[in-house]
Amino acid sequence: FTPSSSRTVPYRQETRMLFVGSNFQRKGLPTLIRALPQVLVRIPNAMLYIIGRDPNQEAIQRLCQRMKVENHVRFLGGLPHTEVLNHFAQADIFVMPSLIEGFGIVFLEAMAAGVPVIGSSLGGTRELITDGVNGFLVKPLDPQELAQKICLVLENKSLREQLIAQGYQTVKRFTVRQMIDETVAYYEKILRGYNLKRG
Repeated sequence: FTPSSSRTVPYRQETRMLFVGSNFQRKGLPTLIRALPQVLVRIPNAMLYIIGRDPNQEAIQRLCQRMKVENHVRFLGGLPHTEVLNHFAQADIFVMPSLIEGFGIVFLEAMAAGVPVIGSSLGGTRELITDGVNGFLVKPLDPQELAQKICLVLENKSLREQLIAQGYQTVKRFTVRQMIDETVAYYEKILRGYNLKRG
């Protein structure tokens, strides 16, 4: 990943939130949808762009209707990686409050594009995000905390700039070799814990 320090976002009238992932339930999209009404109270021009395919998309769309946020959500489906990167470049914040997460490379892609990130305080996400330094960690399944953190980032320019700068530093640390080593070490740790429980 190459950090793009010359990030420029064209002027537009919306504040763009981005979610990228398949298996919407596991990646925490319902929690993000439930957080949206609270976000819209403070940031009424917020729009959520969703990239990814899921056979249960209709259920998520019904949830959007129940929460009365369907006019603030865009489902883009699965996209080629180059188009995904273009959407990162246009985003104001990347949010993926997963229930289960491995290494979370998608967070590095967001950081490399100069986008502040919010993830769940579990799994591999904690290996990448230091809460309040290069992003924010939230409890899974907590729409209220998620909404608060989203608004905090979007309403505070100096905080956003700090998160972006620290995100670039994080990306620089993770060369391909480091990413492989970190991923292997992470799964070895999980397997050790699993074997200890079995033993």
